[in-house]
Amino acid sequence: MTRTVRQARESDAPAVRTVARESWHGAYDGFLGSETVDTTVDDWYAVDDLEASIADAADRSDAVFLVAEADSERDSDDDAESGSRGSGTGARDTQGELVGFVHVVPGSDGHGRTVASLVRLYVHPDCWGKGTGTALLERAIDGLEADSDGDANYERLELEVFADNEVGVRFYESRGFERTGEHEEVFAGDTQRVYTYERSLEGEYE
Repeated sequence: MTRTVRQARESDAPAVRTVARESWHGAYDGFLGSETVDTTVDDWYAVDDLEASIADAADRSDAVFLVAEADSERDSDDDAESGSRGSGTGARDTQGELVGFVHVVPGSDGHGRTVASLVRLYVHPDCWGKGTGTALLERAIDGLEADSDGDANYERLELEVFADNEVGVRFYESRGFERTGEHEEVFAGDTQRVYTYERSLEGEYE
């Protein structure tokens, strides 16, 4: 599959919400349940909030919000996609559709190190395994601009992923992320185990 990765526009917000809902159902129904997924997406992916996040990222050099549009169904990769706290196969014709998105914002680890937080990376289930998640991730890293001295804005990129999201865990571990911790948190009334990952950005700007 070929795809175009570009900066998100506010008009993309409804399509981003649709991709989020389909990807969440594909990745999380098995351990969160379909009803919880719908409730969470309704809350976390309100169109007005997405529009604000897209506009904010467009105005900053330390944040990115990118989308992927399908160009064709050819050239399938053997690559598994997932979202942070997610990413099958499919033969549906998706040409011209928005099929994935990634959102990175400034973060803090409490130790004075400069950290970027990958808060969202999702691909439509029909396009899993075709390289879209990898393309979005690498373009997001490229989009975290260096400062005027040529130094990286960030030392590392961090994220959290549900431990039960096996596809997501494989995706991030195969793309240079190292597990740095785990904890339990209550999500929609149930206790979920969450892994923390990070990837060094040193050398990404050379």
